[in-house]
Amino acid sequence: MLYNLIYCVNKITDGSQKSSRMYWEWKYISKEKARRLKCNFCSKTLYSLLRAKVHLFQAHGINEDEFEVNRSNLLWQYFTEEVKYSAKCKICNRVLILGYWELRLRHHLEALHPLILNELVHTISTSLYSHFEVDSKLYNAICLICDVPYNVFKIVQIEEHLTIHGVNMETRNFIKNKIFESINDSLAEVSNVDSASH
Repeated sequence: MLYNLIYCVNKITDGSQKSSRMYWEWKYISKEKARRLKCNFCSKTLYSLLRAKVHLFQAHGINEDEFEVNRSNLLWQYFTEEVKYSAKCKICNRVLILGYWELRLRHHLEALHPLILNELVHTISTSLYSHFEVDSKLYNAICLICDVPYNVFKIVQIEEHLTIHGVNMETRNFIKNKIFESINDSLAEVSNVDSASH
């Protein structure tokens, strides 16, 4: 009985079980009401732990995150990381708060640059046609051999999957180069339009 109690206490305190109160953000925020948080420095009301993390960094310079933004998603080709947690669109120069979320990047392109996004999806679709069926509405690429779906913008995962089916490096590089060439062309076109209008 005593052994079980000691084991349980050690399990809770050794850090292997991470409760919601063990995240670093809780040192600087407190729970206010249901689904509301409050910054302990400036008393700002926040509505999620993620927004609290962004607030702590942008308003108070506090960041204890250990992760790096994964920029292997093709959508990152249209953005630069501005400051921690933010992305700047290379097309319109808008800064997206919480821009490190790939969904935010996609929503921005859908709302403000749909022709460029459609062109990218079309290029991905034509580049992958012999290996994947692309659903341009759901942004999925489904392997024609094993029916495994992938996000069309996650080119590294698609490339790894092609390797599993024995697709040679030359073909994989051709596909990847064709997609990146399309992205660079669309960015150069936008840049040319901008410089001509000034």
